[in-house]
Amino acid sequence: MKKKLIKINLFIICIILAVFFILFILGRFERIGYLSDISLNVEETLKNNSLYTNDLEINDIKEYIFTNNMLTNYVYNFRINYYSKVFRNSDIYGVYLNINSLPNYIKEIKMNEDDGTPFGTLVSYNKLEDEKIDNIKYILRVKYTIFVIIILLISLLLVLIYKFRFIILDFISLIYHIKLFRNRYLYTLIIFLCFLIMPNIIYKIFYDKFDHTNYENRVLSSKPIIDINNLDTYPKLYENYFYDYIPFRNELIQLKNIIDIKIFQNIISDRVILGKDNWLLFKDYHFNAINKYIGLDCSYYTDEELDLVKNNLLNFRNELKKSNIDFILMICPDKEIIYSEYMPNYIKRKRTLTSTDQFIKYMENTDIKIVYPKEELIKYKDKYQLYYKYDTHWNNLGGYIGYSEFMKKININVIPLSNLMILNSGKISGDLAIMANSVKLFSDDNTYMISNYNIKNYSILKGDKHFNSVTISDNNRNKNILFIRDSFLIAMYDYMASYFYKSFIIHRNHINNNDDIINDKPDIVVFETVERDLKNFLFNIVPNTTIIEKINKNLETNSVVTNN
Repeated sequence: MKKKLIKINLFIICIILAVFFILFILGRFERIGYLSDISLNVEETLKNNSLYTNDLEINDIKEYIFTNNMLTNYVYNFRINYYSKVFRNSDIYGVYLNINSLPNYIKEIKMNEDDGTPFGTLVSYNKLEDEKIDNIKYILRVKYTIFVIIILLISLLLVLIYKFRFIILDFISLIYHIKLFRNRYLYTLIIFLCFLIMPNIIYKIFYDKFDHTNYENRVLSSKPIIDINNLDTYPKLYENYFYDYIPFRNELIQLKNIIDIKIFQNIISDRVILGKDNWLLFKDYHFNAINKYIGLDCSYYTDEELDLVKNNLLNFRNELKKSNIDFILMICPDKEIIYSEYMPNYIKRKRTLTSTDQFIKYMENTDIKIVYPKEELIKYKDKYQLYYKYDTHWNNLGGYIGYSEFMKKININVIPLSNLMILNSGKISGDLAIMANSVKLFSDDNTYMISNYNIKNYSILKGDKHFNSVTISDNNRNKNILFIRDSFLIAMYDYMASYFYKSFIIHRNHINNNDDIINDKPDIVVFETVERDLKNFLFNIVPNTTIIEKINKNLETNSVVTNN
């Protein structure tokens, strides 16, 4: 009886001491935090610089401090903050800075108290304008009060166990006899609960050691707030949130992708195909990309559709012609068409003549200018890599070929790519790797730049390169150009903006929201689209654009200004 009681006491004491020891060890690991809530301590700053200005208001004193370049000691109050959600100052832990991790401009630092408080003051040689000082190292120590609580807790437990020892022993004996034949089920249950609970505990404790980067091209779900008005949708919203923030999410996705790619040579995705030599290819069904590559009947134009798009383009071109503006349609080939040899063997083409080929052949009976650099890209593809391996887009070299073919259409010859110096400028991943949640596995693609091409200077007057913008170059040619474009123009942007005097560049998603972009008459209007979205462009964007009205409006405005 006494032996059992002693065992119980020792077991409880060991558990408590083990918990304390684990807390102690975990706190000793050095972690990264930052100093925030930085505010000037006016009184201490004056004292440290032997200054006395009792006759000034506080705002005047601050202005005096910040405008006096003779001061060498600036005193600031601060608070230690943490990137870890678990290991921080709390009722259990006190926080202690690693002084050696502080920037060199901090002369001295002192905490307000010695009990691990996160608040303190620092003396700096510099005026601190930043809101925080990053990459500060700290450790945690179990607070003294925890020692006292543990001792009191052990003492109380020992007293209670001794007081109720007979009841406890009888209860243990009863449980033992009842559960004796079920021990194996009990052990199974305990193991199951450990597998269920321990991963969450480990994830919380070592949270900052795991990968929390959002590799998907979307915003992760936010935690829903339960309300009487959303009771029917709350479960689904919370389920989405749970799946987006489940512990080890990125690690599990990475493991799944490694198994799929390395063992099964496949990517389970409705948007991405794993091709030969680890090339990633696009199969998004929203664009019917794979159907167009295979050559299914549904991807081609009917005679009525061809007639409709022809008339749409002719009407648009004729309206521009009235204002003496040229029109060009530029189609950027799909990566899958140019690099079809990297398609996996299980995808067979029914026809090699694509719907784009069908459209261009039909438009040969018109005088619409069309740039489709497919043949030129195929000509150079064995000599240079023209598209990114892990992205849907062409790279700088493919963009240059597209640019040179465009310039031929307006009777301008540029230096051939083979006469230029190509340099490898680093490694990159791509949008297909993001779609497949596999950025870490696909991040070794080469990026290239043209080093000896004389790109004339240009300035962005409005907007930015990736959306809507207006540029002006130092080129003496008096040609202005307007691009209605998608993301494929980015690789041609520098070349185009450098050649033309003014370039008005509008993303097709903002085609009718451009009052601040078109501020002058263009000499050329270009519709640029990737091949897989050509149908949508011709059926939905061309007929609904208000570009001509905007151009005519600006012409009228400029005419009035000139006459006045």
